[in-house]
Amino acid sequence: MNATLLRLVVVHGLQLPALALWWWGTPPWAAVTAALWGSAVCCLGTDSGWRWWNRLLLAEAVVWLAFAIPW
Repeated sequence: MNATLLRLVVVHGLQLPALALWWWGTPPWAAVTAALWGSAVCCLGTDSGWRWWNRLLLAEAVVWLAFAIPW
């Protein structure tokens, strides 16, 4: 497994606690905290040399924050 793919797997694995918090937490603060955690993990994972992975992770960060807006 190359380093870029491994980084993507690690970043998505680090988002699992945020998903659990979002699912089982008490709204609205659980949703906001999960969105901040998930978007921060996505932004911090954008150190790869391949631009499409970076764009994917930044798009995921935006989606995390957009889902927290209704709360």
